[in-house]
Amino acid sequence: TNMRTETVLWRMLALWFAYLLIAEAVDTSSYAFDSDASWAIISTNLSNQLGDKKSMYQTFMEDCNMASKRKGEEPCDDSENHRIYMNAHQPRSMKNYTKSGFHKQKAPEVLFALLKKFWENNRHTKKKQVEWSYSTPLHNNWQVPTEMIHVGDVDLSMGGGASFVSNISNLLRPVLEEWSNATLTSSGVYGIRTYYNQSILIPHVDRLP
Repeated sequence: TNMRTETVLWRMLALWFAYLLIAEAVDTSSYAFDSDASWAIISTNLSNQLGDKKSMYQTFMEDCNMASKRKGEEPCDDSENHRIYMNAHQPRSMKNYTKSGFHKQKAPEVLFALLKKFWENNRHTKKKQVEWSYSTPLHNNWQVPTEMIHVGDVDLSMGGGASFVSNISNLLRPVLEEWSNATLTSSGVYGIRTYYNQSILIPHVDRLP
């Protein structure tokens, strides 16, 4: 037992030293969301701040373009240029409602119970929809398709429909209004999305409602 404990301690010590070496080698003091270090955020000229991410990005785009070509779609490069443009310009047009920009808290118990029941009743449904049928640089869906169970789907065997969507909005709105200190109107409620292993969701900003 003492030998095992000693071995574990030495391994933990080795991991700690490895962490210190990595932290020293990678300068993250000036790292920001738009640093183009982990992925192309506002430029395709990636830095080496977090290692060689540029090769990974280039391979991703090559695969995306090949997938779109096979389907006779517009090249992924076109959508990628729009994504990068939006990342660079859309945040400037937004109003800051809070200092930090986010807040983490538990969902209302009633809302959580509704969504949990909806998921448990429909998680195995054959009516899951592949979210993107076309190749997109927002996600490697040509390799690992994502699926969505729409909460507004009236044809689901258990739950779903306009009243269910409205119920979700009404339960969530007071929480968001308290956080933003503003009167809000619902712009859309989609559903429960499933990402599978090896999925890559690319950093992006959504279109304004």
